[in-house]
Amino acid sequence: MPLTSAVVPSYNHGRFLPETIASVAAQVDVDVELVIVDDCSTDDSAEIAAELAASAPIPVRVFRNDHNSGVCATVNRAVRESRGDLIALLGSDDRWHPTKLRAQLATVQNDPHVVATFADMAMVDAAGDPLGSTFFDWVERSWFPGVRGVADERSGRLLRPLLRQGNFLPAPTALIRRGALDRVGPFDERLHHEDYDMWLRLSRIGRLAVDATPLADYRVLDGSLSARSGIGFLEDDVRSFARLARESPLLKPAIVWAAIRVLHRAYRDGYQRTPELESAVRDEFGRASGAILALARRSVGSSDAPRGPDADPRITP
Repeated sequence: MPLTSAVVPSYNHGRFLPETIASVAAQVDVDVELVIVDDCSTDDSAEIAAELAASAPIPVRVFRNDHNSGVCATVNRAVRESRGDLIALLGSDDRWHPTKLRAQLATVQNDPHVVATFADMAMVDAAGDPLGSTFFDWVERSWFPGVRGVADERSGRLLRPLLRQGNFLPAPTALIRRGALDRVGPFDERLHHEDYDMWLRLSRIGRLAVDATPLADYRVLDGSLSARSGIGFLEDDVRSFARLARESPLLKPAIVWAAIRVLHRAYRDGYQRTPELESAVRDEFGRASGAILALARRSVGSSDAPRGPDADPRITP
């Protein structure tokens, strides 16, 4: 059985770490190690992690950054310190269900084309008590009514749904082949929406499997869902789209419409950084930017951004 490395970037979640670590140790029928990297927490997170590591029934290694580096750099360090053939992401305030890894390992072992797999998450409050809904329930209500149809889609070809709908995959459930990470490179530390950028890159090289069954708990804290919605990361999305267009010219039509979708959302929701977003579109898309901006502005009168299957032939990034 391949070794799975659970990687946890930790920052000021000392009160939640015991549950997080226990949920990894409770995984059934798998070979798992846990790598925790503390990002210079100002609470007792590092001490709690070290104490629990000493008595854990699985291998647990704890590291501490020399300076506060942010979640993306901290995840990358945890991946570098890990030894497994499979990398499982987990937030320091979230927790897995006991059969999470077993279910996902079966998926990747049965299909060599699957490079990463995800699952739904049950929503819990700060005390860990169920809120009666799931992550996909929230996505359905917020912006993507068809998310469960995508989760039930067995092809695993999620690049176009990700471009059309944005980030609907919960990072704390991601199980990724190390070989796939080696191919696409680490999380981009220049971005704040680094997980969405990673899913786009992974979906270029293989299939992303999604299980609509909740296999983990997502702890809802103040502001956590608004941050997940990605409204503050729109410039990052444009940069990710442009890189994808350069690397995959055949995807340019879908990528152009993804950029229009992002601008439509900014115009519709009164995004405060709209000038910076428009500047990013001009910088990244060059001569195509004028048509992209014009189509996005025209779309604001409708409830949905244009999602035509083919881009306007006048638009060539």
